[in-house]
Amino acid sequence: MVRRKANKPKKYPSNTDIRIFQPGYMGHLDTDEYTFLYKELKKRDGLRKRWFFKEGAQRLSEFHIRHVALYGCPHTEECQCTETLKDLKSEEKKWNQMIEN
Repeated sequence: MVRRKANKPKKYPSNTDIRIFQPGYMGHLDTDEYTFLYKELKKRDGLRKRWFFKEGAQRLSEFHIRHVALYGCPHTEECQCTETLKDLKSEEKKWNQMIEN
């Protein structure tokens, strides 16, 4: 008889949608989503690479994280967006106000 391995404990909180790790999927991040994603990016090299961070990058820019979450691409000359970090954060506030009403 084959012995089954015990289930590993989950890495993430139970209400976490793991699609948050896919660039461009989540759109505007709320504060909790941003904090969670930032912590995971700090820990995981492969995830940083998928999110267009340079290898060995020490600083993880909030603008970069929010931009990739919204558009799925890094903010470069080829990118057609005109967003700033202030714009990305203000969209979060607008979204939260819409949900509350």
